[in-house]
Amino acid sequence: MAKSKPIIRRLSLALRFRYRLLTASQRTLPDYIVIGGQKCGTTSLHDYIKRHPNIVPPFKKDSSFFDANYFRGFPWYQAHFPLQSQMDTLRAKGERFITGEVTTTYMFHPLAAERAAQHLSGNVKFIALLRNPAIRAYSQYQHMKRTGRETLSFQEAMVQEDERLNGVVERVEQSDDEAHMIFRNFGYKARGRYAEQLRRWFQRFSRDQFLILKSEDLFTNPEQFCKHVYDFLWLPDFKLEKYENANPGRYSDADTKIIKELEAYFAPYNQELCDLTGINFGW
Repeated sequence: MAKSKPIIRRLSLALRFRYRLLTASQRTLPDYIVIGGQKCGTTSLHDYIKRHPNIVPPFKKDSSFFDANYFRGFPWYQAHFPLQSQMDTLRAKGERFITGEVTTTYMFHPLAAERAAQHLSGNVKFIALLRNPAIRAYSQYQHMKRTGRETLSFQEAMVQEDERLNGVVERVEQSDDEAHMIFRNFGYKARGRYAEQLRRWFQRFSRDQFLILKSEDLFTNPEQFCKHVYDFLWLPDFKLEKYENANPGRYSDADTKIIKELEAYFAPYNQELCDLTGINFGW
């Protein structure tokens, strides 16, 4: 009986989503999207804010529509969100109710911003969490090791990244699935070059639609961090009894020498980020 429970749950989810697909045209679109970045605390942020009484969660945290699942078509994306009638009923109370999603790969994907601009209005709000890129790279590396997708040492992975990603972006833009997995899995340094990623989004949406936050602030003071998010989303403040890390990664510290080398590598890119956003992240 215990083994059958996961199967029953999957069938139940599949049937629920089937209904959502049939009613896709009657569904609302996201009011906000957390566009990244990976290993920057986005899972914890989603876990915190989805419990806000004025936020209606999506069918699942991340649809990955504007990158990996774009081929499924826009109705498939709409199926992830609440019925417009449900939102209208909630809003009839005179309060603001919103919905949104969290997909950490949107910021990094070369076509996600362009695709989003084709389908979303100028009212949607975007949130980006940015972490010290050297530490972020090591966290991503450890995730790849745990899942068995990385066989190199951390230092070897950093050295070989450029060779691994050679020509991959062009193939990703041509919808090459193999290239997409390489791009997602092994872009340790590439994911930390935040300015070039944000610039794609700023070119297609107004700058005031974006909230750029420092991940380290989420880790040290999640309550205040969430307050910034709620203010940006025009929601009343809401406090949880406890703010727990929803996706902790447990691993030994990286070699200090390698981290220092990475920090030196990222220094000009961090300055570029500061120039672009007007924010000094202190990395």
